Amino acid sequence: MNPSHQPIMRVYGIFIVVSVVCLGGIVIGFVFQNQLIFWLSLLLFSTLGIVRIVIVLHSLQTANENQLQRNQVLSKEQAQLQALINSLGEAVLAVNTKGEVTLFNSAALELIDSHTELQNKQLVSVFPLIDSKNQPADVLDSVMQAGKISVRDDLRIVRAKAEPIEIYTMVTPINQNGEIVGAIILARDISKQKSLQAQKDEFLSVVSHELRTPVAIVEADLSTVLLPGYVELPEKATKLLHSAAQNITYLSGLLQDISDLSHAQRHVLDVELQSVDTQKIAKELAEDFSQRTQKAQLEFTLEVDTKTPSIVSSNQRITEILVNFLTNAVKYSSGVGKKVTLTLSPSQNYPGGVIFSVKDEGLGISKEDQAKLFTKFFRSSNKAVQSIKGTGMGLYITSQQAKKIGGEISLVSQLGKGSTFSLELPAKVPANLVSKTTS
Repeated sequence: MNPSHQPIMRVYGIFIVVSVVCLGGIVIGFVFQNQLIFWLSLLLFSTLGIVRIVIVLHSLQTANENQLQRNQVLSKEQAQLQALINSLGEAVLAVNTKGEVTLFNSAALELIDSHTELQNKQLVSVFPLIDSKNQPADVLDSVMQAGKISVRDDLRIVRAKAEPIEIYTMVTPINQNGEIVGAIILARDISKQKSLQAQKDEFLSVVSHELRTPVAIVEADLSTVLLPGYVELPEKATKLLHSAAQNITYLSGLLQDISDLSHAQRHVLDVELQSVDTQKIAKELAEDFSQRTQKAQLEFTLEVDTKTPSIVSSNQRITEILVNFLTNAVKYSSGVGKKVTLTLSPSQNYPGGVIFSVKDEGLGISKEDQAKLFTKFFRSSNKAVQSIKGTGMGLYITSQQAKKIGGEISLVSQLGKGSTFSLELPAKVPANLVSKTTS
């Protein structure tokens, strides 16, 4: 029992005992015709009844006052919460499990270009979102079912009196006692950022395209001059030309990375889908890289499960991703006799899908670096890695390319022991990743 209730219970106990005694007095007085006892007991019993009524009325008044105070505190807290979310520059909406808006701020009204009341209205009617294919997008369904935060920047919001705008959304489930009772939607206008990104991508694409031709000509000329017997040159000049050839090759690769980066940051697949013979890809890559690994004094092994199926995907993108894995395996595997292995087998996670893996016995990657490895322009602080030329764009580009064809990249690595990069692909690229122009 709550200690604060004990005095009240004692008072009620006394009232009950005295009331019973009074009732007994009334009965005895009536039975034995003793008017004194009868009327005294009746008077005392009536007095106790009046006192009880007064106490009950006072308790009700106190309860009402307490409830009023609680309501005032609650109203004050709600006003503070509303003021807090109204002070945010980003749109905030809260919804229940039925998709009805329960809370919103002024930024949400500005975002949808409306001043109508949103309370208790369906989110899809007041906050209509469309994807890159102009199809309605439901940002709540996956969050309510999986209970995980969903972040998207490929959506647009339809507005009644203005043009649709590009928005960023983050939807977070509201958990109460282990049960999802709603969600919070955070949204903001990213039209300017999208426009600037498009301009930057266009600039990079144009620059890389315009520079590629003269660089290719210089690269070809240097290769020709350095052919055995083409021209007799002093040893010092030959060394300088070899150095120039190496740097122009690096510059050519850098331009290719810039071009790939521009394509990788687009949200839809920009190449044609086709039936991809995955075993053929593995064999062609093995033929090419067996020669490269031989020059680097490494051993190359190909392991293909003959039950691996063909898939509907992008031959070009798959090849580019695997070339990056294999190039890195060769680049970061120093030591005579070390192995580079390319494996291909059916996927365990995607029915009808496949998984490619590239394993090396090279430098390996620390756990700290693994967390940042697929971010743009990241290069390890490891001295051995720093001594090898690189831009830090390759793995970021491959991760974006993998997403665009519905694939997943995974990594298993141990510092000093080597790494295994894997690309797992579904039987078919999901429809939401395919642009209208893709056939």
